[in-house]
Amino acid sequence: MSYTIVSPSVVAPMVLTVTRSGTGGISGLSPTVAFRKAATTNEYLDWNDLTFKTVGWTIKNASMIEIGGGHYQRRLDLTTISAADGDQYVAEYDVPNVGSQGVDSDVFIIEDAAQDTEFMRKMVTNRIEQTSGNPGILELYDDDGTTVLYRWQLRDEAGNGIVAIQGASARRSQGTPGP
Repeated sequence: MSYTIVSPSVVAPMVLTVTRSGTGGISGLSPTVAFRKAATTNEYLDWNDLTFKTVGWTIKNASMIEIGGGHYQRRLDLTTISAADGDQYVAEYDVPNVGSQGVDSDVFIIEDAAQDTEFMRKMVTNRIEQTSGNPGILELYDDDGTTVLYRWQLRDEAGNGIVAIQGASARRSQGTPGP
């Protein structure tokens, strides 16, 4: 099993490699993939109309295309299933012509890269303040300079509270672009 983090606006590749010990990849097989919502065990994608169903699928197990050397692939445009940030899906692979049911699975975690990029920008440029105490607190502020986005507890290496030290940095103002 593997975990793949993908944006909700991409085409997600589902890849299965079938090998035999000592011989490498096995070509000429007919693997399939079923795609389900991770939160449920029975709500699978119907590859025919791209909707999730608990029963009545036209195509529950979709054929995969061989891309060479025992590697097989099926692609899914995540926008067609309205994948959203925080959703999780599982691709379940089978190779029926060799008698292997449930040979592998992949977990797809949907994460909006634009949100990640925006958060990283805020980490680099926005106001951050540390407050002493037991525990001490570190706060990251939003662009408005007053709304706290994240708050972390701080302790020293021995697990003790953070003590304010005269002259030590405890605040970073919001950054501005250089020349």
